[in-house]
Amino acid sequence: MIEFEDFGYTIHKLDSKNIYVLGNKKFTPLELSLKIDQDCEICEKVYFGNDKRDKIDSVVKWINEKEFLSASKITVLEVIEKIILDNKEFHLKFINDNILKEEYKNYLQRSLCVGPKTFKKILDARKEKAFESIEDLEKRASTKVVIKNIAEKIYNEISGKDKFRIFANKAKHID
Repeated sequence: MIEFEDFGYTIHKLDSKNIYVLGNKKFTPLELSLKIDQDCEICEKVYFGNDKRDKIDSVVKWINEKEFLSASKITVLEVIEKIILDNKEFHLKFINDNILKEEYKNYLQRSLCVGPKTFKKILDARKEKAFESIEDLEKRASTKVVIKNIAEKIYNEISGKDKFRIFANKAKHID
């Protein structure tokens, strides 16, 4: 049992019994089995933690890259954005608390997937005052794709295309 994830969003239906999901904390790609007579829609939030589960019977395995890449990239990116938005306070707090610290600048620029000029705009805007929301960050820094950039970065981490992991677990089997 994978204990560090509580819920996830469906990214692919294998058949009437099994689904692929991305977990809510480290975007862990998992295969889950559904309870008998249960169904699940793509992008549906499902609980698979240790408490009573409505739809999920069990965690089957941590899926590998080939299995992960069988899911639609558009769907996966949509799910990643949902998870980011579910945890936007965490991401915003991390940015607000650390962007002014010299030791975090490279890390944050990489995690926000922005170039040096855009990062400087974000940094300058944060020096004025803390960001109140992701939308506030985008408006004050004149950038529009913070969540989409982070989602693309996470997708590349899961699929193994980006070896520098900040947010996600790489797809693999549980041994």
